[in-house]
Amino acid sequence: MSVLRTQLRGLASRPTRLLLTSLAVIVATAFAYATFLVQSVVEQSLQDSFSTTTSATSVVVKSSTNLPDSAAGKVRALQGVSQVAEQGVTFIQGGGLDFFVQSDPGSGPLSLVSVVSGHYPTAAGQIAVSEDTAKKAHLKIGDTLPVQPSEQGKKSIQVTVTAIVSPHGRGADVFVPASGLTALGAHFNRLNISATAGTDTAALVSSVKSAVGGTGITVDDAATIRQSDATDVSKAVGELFLVLGLFVLVAVLAAGLVAAATFRIVFAQRMRQLALLRAIGAKRDKIIGALVIEGAITGLVAGVLGVVLSAGIAYGAIAIINSTGSVVPFPGLNVLALLGCVAGAVLVTVGSVLAPAISASRVPPLAALRTAAVADGAKKVGWLRMSFGILLVLAAALAGVAATVIHSSTGALIVVVSGAFAFGALLTLGPYVVPSLARLLGWPAGALARTTGRLAIRNAARSPRRIAATTSSVVALGVTLVTGLLVGTASMQAYADARLSAEFPTAVVAYPTSGATPAQLQALAKNPAIARAVPKTAADVTISAQGARETLPATGLDASAVPSLAKVAVAGGRPSDVGVGDIGLHSDVAAKLGVHIGDSVAVSAGNRSVTLKVTATWQTAFGPALLMPSDLRKIAPNATVSTVLVDPAAGHTVPEIRKIVSAALPNSQVQDAASARESFQGPLATVTLIALGLLALTVLIAVTGVATTMTLAIVERTTESGLLRALGLSRQGLRGSLMLESGVFGLVGAAIGLVLGSFYALAAAGLAVAWGEPGAAGRRAGAGGGGAGRADPAGRLAAVPAGRPDLPGRRARHFLRSHPDVSAAAGLPVGPAPAPRRDVAARRGAGGRAGVCRLVCAGRWCI
Repeated sequence: MSVLRTQLRGLASRPTRLLLTSLAVIVATAFAYATFLVQSVVEQSLQDSFSTTTSATSVVVKSSTNLPDSAAGKVRALQGVSQVAEQGVTFIQGGGLDFFVQSDPGSGPLSLVSVVSGHYPTAAGQIAVSEDTAKKAHLKIGDTLPVQPSEQGKKSIQVTVTAIVSPHGRGADVFVPASGLTALGAHFNRLNISATAGTDTAALVSSVKSAVGGTGITVDDAATIRQSDATDVSKAVGELFLVLGLFVLVAVLAAGLVAAATFRIVFAQRMRQLALLRAIGAKRDKIIGALVIEGAITGLVAGVLGVVLSAGIAYGAIAIINSTGSVVPFPGLNVLALLGCVAGAVLVTVGSVLAPAISASRVPPLAALRTAAVADGAKKVGWLRMSFGILLVLAAALAGVAATVIHSSTGALIVVVSGAFAFGALLTLGPYVVPSLARLLGWPAGALARTTGRLAIRNAARSPRRIAATTSSVVALGVTLVTGLLVGTASMQAYADARLSAEFPTAVVAYPTSGATPAQLQALAKNPAIARAVPKTAADVTISAQGARETLPATGLDASAVPSLAKVAVAGGRPSDVGVGDIGLHSDVAAKLGVHIGDSVAVSAGNRSVTLKVTATWQTAFGPALLMPSDLRKIAPNATVSTVLVDPAAGHTVPEIRKIVSAALPNSQVQDAASARESFQGPLATVTLIALGLLALTVLIAVTGVATTMTLAIVERTTESGLLRALGLSRQGLRGSLMLESGVFGLVGAAIGLVLGSFYALAAAGLAVAWGEPGAAGRRAGAGGGGAGRADPAGRLAAVPAGRPDLPGRRARHFLRSHPDVSAAAGLPVGPAPAPRRDVAARRGAGGRAGVCRLVCAGRWCI
């Protein structure tokens, strides 16, 4: 106990040293607890925003299909019912855009909207649009719009905007009364019921069940529905915060490494004290136990300070935000999370102190008779550590080779594993490599700054373990992650740009839902505002060559008619080289068929077949196969026009062309290249900024580690610094030497991080791109190189758009109508599954939005 008391008294007498030792752990603990606080705030906010059950709702009726038309009337006739709101959703197309439509009473306690201007629709043919939709679609009160309901066989109708509304939380694009939804051919699948004062909810639920209950119809009290909604939101938010948890783990790892390096320096400074304890009879296990307890106390203090700091900042920030008029809920007190963060801080510091404590306990008693400025400087790294480091290098190399050999979705993950092995090798072999690298990179400073520069380089390199722990463990980790993120994002952006250049080679692209007639195309091409209107056709074909057969979606396009396609980079040949009698293939498809440029292949569909010559191959554009429309019609006479590529004539704008195309090709989805590019670049930039913000914490911990190391080093070298001053070194010279030394730390870490981050980011991005290719998708589906649409329908990645009348809504409509179980769970109506869309399959195979979505969000969320 005397050893423990001695250590604790020393700890209490030096609070500054305690603070420096625990600073990195304080930052990491604050970040970890802030994650729990933010998750609590997000869950509460989303539960309020995404709930379609208002506080006035008492009972909810939901159907997995459509409710009978008489259901609402039967419920209104029940005793104890105050108000009934019929809910249903549908999609409409108008002006080349998709709109998500929802029914709402428009006023009263069951309404989910507030009228901003105008008057809420009261009859069929009238609509209210959200503020975001009005801005994006350039709509105002009084505008009329011809719209096409999504229900098959429904004719186009004229609607008038009568109100601009603000949805409460998650809203649709367009709101209509119950009669308006019926006029659009849609049905209701939900009733929100409010009860009169004094009505027993359980009794009302029983009455409603008796009135409208049946197969596929559920009746629950509103509290149960809200709890179910809250559970769904919590699950979704929890999955999202699992990703954030990875950043927390990285921060905790960095904090642990900084703490370990700091403890090593602190124990080295106390070598004489520890040696004296050994000299008077203290055993090694007693010293180790005392130092570990010291680390645990340091962790406890750091954990408490981190939690208090995080909570104070969070509650203070929310109070300031709420004072501006915004409403942000305060997070609840999560005792388990609080205790978990504090316990985690203790475990991290105990784990960090173990190795330095064991090393410090080995100090011989005779060390009490001498001074050792830097105890770890003379220690040599043993052969065991070197052998282990070499094994880690070999493991990293083997994992890297495996990633390139294994063509599967785990390739990028294996690259990450290889990076982890490489980082472990850097930690292990750092004392060998980093000092030499410091001398090499610091040579210009020594040449320019002469005495101070040479002094800084020698000080930085004279303690191999210290500089290795400071630069390779923390600075290099932060720089590696930031570099990897930036390089990986840039690679993905370049890949997305290549796909977008192929998907949107013209200013405007139209996707006819039921094809386009020759007369429509001729009329569009003759319009003086149109410079060119080039159709793309699509059909499934079978390609045969050298005994191999591949069935895949093919695109019919005269690439020479679109000047911008000549600039698209391809693996061999040019898109414009694909003329009559020619075909272009994706590189994966060509490899599986065993053909090259100049070879001939047989292309067939049904009983018809033609022989075509391969004149171009590519890796990121045009899908599995590209041929002239005339050649495609020879084998597939019924090939439909899936896409029309349109460029404006000189002096005409894109919005003007969109209106012309929408009028010329009714029931078409019209998209312009600028909006499509923005829809990718905006979310990708946002994700990058968020990730950079999270990684900034790791960089902050790295800076903290360098600052702590330098501060303790200055204290450690007090006698040495005084001697240098006595020998004539000026204050500026001593200060400059210390600054250059810390600069060498940062330079070495940055150099290592740049190399590792760039290498592994490019490797992971390359594998991810290869796995996102149409050929790879075909391999996954076992379709023999088929299009990506077969293996991974784009609709599966879609989410119902909230205020976004753009392309994802189109996929959402097809997905929800063809997946009744998901539609019912989302509280949406179910209709007949749409007929297969050949144009969609072709666009997916041509590298459309679905492929890039897989890369940007890994198929979990659609951007």
